[in-house]
Amino acid sequence: MGWFLLLFLIILGYAITENNKIANKKKRGKVKPPRNEIEVRAVFEEGYKDEFSERDKQRSDRDKERVKGVDVVYLDIETTGLDYTKDEVLEVAIIDDNGEVLLNTLVRPEKRKRWTKAKEIHGISFQMVKDAPTLEEIKPLIIDAVRGKRVVIYNKQFDTRFIPFVRNVAFTVSCCMLRYADYKKIGYYAGQYRWHKLIDATKDIGYESTEASHRALADARACRAVWRWLDKKIGTYRSSIY
Repeated sequence: MGWFLLLFLIILGYAITENNKIANKKKRGKVKPPRNEIEVRAVFEEGYKDEFSERDKQRSDRDKERVKGVDVVYLDIETTGLDYTKDEVLEVAIIDDNGEVLLNTLVRPEKRKRWTKAKEIHGISFQMVKDAPTLEEIKPLIIDAVRGKRVVIYNKQFDTRFIPFVRNVAFTVSCCMLRYADYKKIGYYAGQYRWHKLIDATKDIGYESTEASHRALADARACRAVWRWLDKKIGTYRSSIY
């Protein structure tokens, strides 16, 4: 037991030392901004300049060409919890780039009947979904709505763990949350900027909804608003990588 404690203290001390070194370098301006930050700043704010190479410009052009003409849809789900290995989908909504609803349905979980903590957030109860179709039953509808499309999700890593088949049929799946975080450039750590809640992003861009937040359709519309705002604010450069 003593050896484990000693090893833990050594590792902790090393981590604190390295973190202090990085912090001191940042204060002295010796930490080079991440390449992504350089590229984004160069294109989004100042256009192509010296730090943005011709090769990078060509890559940007390829990114834009790659998604040119591809229809965009926005997807959101609500679940019984955060663990995709145990929790289940309760609601799915998909809208197109014009805001038209392609799919908006409650989903009946096949195993779970109680989700107290999640219900406090989105308000979906078992009584609301007990007569709804299962995820397997609406799977063909989801596939039809996203097939060959560019699917934009706010936190795609979370949603696609519950509905992984979307990745197999969509043209590409993009994360609005990562793109917004890259635009805000706050709290860079471990290769990426701090994530922001969807409700905070919508407040920042001035988007207001009359619908209850944390319901799939409302959040899909909010995601669309943030994504399109980013397109207008900073252009479509590198949007295909998120």
